[in-house]
Amino acid sequence: MGICGSGLIDAVAAGRELGLVDETGALEGALRLAEGLSLTQGDIRAVQLAKAAIAAGMETLLEAAGLSPEKVDVLYIAGGFGSHLTIDSARAIGLLPRGLTGRVQVLGNAALSGASRVLLDQEGRAELERIAQLSTHVNLGGNPRFNDRYVENMLFESDE
Repeated sequence: MGICGSGLIDAVAAGRELGLVDETGALEGALRLAEGLSLTQGDIRAVQLAKAAIAAGMETLLEAAGLSPEKVDVLYIAGGFGSHLTIDSARAIGLLPRGLTGRVQVLGNAALSGASRVLLDQEGRAELERIAQLSTHVNLGGNPRFNDRYVENMLFESDE
């Protein structure tokens, strides 16, 4: 018995809303989800590490592009995890920047549809090449701004 990643995000967001998990991630005892299924302090810490890395990565990329979250037209989330992600829960724990609220779109299995389009459609291939030429590599490893933002994003968002 276990819980999927998107369910874990929902559980932590609910724990925060109920006051069972504080801003620092502290949890007294365990957060019982169902008979025989609970989240422990270690589970909460694992969520904090992952969410800090994702949030810090997004913030660092936005800064490298010279953009604020408010200037992004749409944030696309792809893959199986993203397909089941509750955007409000992700926002509530600070996984997604506050300025992107209302502009998040879930794509589902974008890798498969994108690969099909590139293989079967000349226009799709040309679009991919155009995007590749516009793209810039941003190395997050050892990036001091990423490291600072990672530490800042360890905390869960507070409504205060």
